[in-house]
Amino acid sequence: MIESKHARLVDEVVRSLSSAILAGDLRPGHRLTVIPIAQAFGISQSTTREALLMLEQRGLVSTNPRRGVFVTPLSERESM
Repeated sequence: MIESKHARLVDEVVRSLSSAILAGDLRPGHRLTVIPIAQAFGISQSTTREALLMLEQRGLVSTNPRRGVFVTPLSERESM
């Protein structure tokens, strides 16, 4: 049961951040930091990191080692 609750939380964060990126609310190059996101959603930092990893796998963010996670530029087709 705990695992499914965790999965729902991760999915909710991924959906919310994906929507913000695709809508242009989070612009290309915007740095996403774990602690503020975790606080905004009321989730753990590890859940936040998992959500950011899922966004990276979808190509919406990229990780720059020792610098952070950044919103990637989207093609015109992706942003529609």
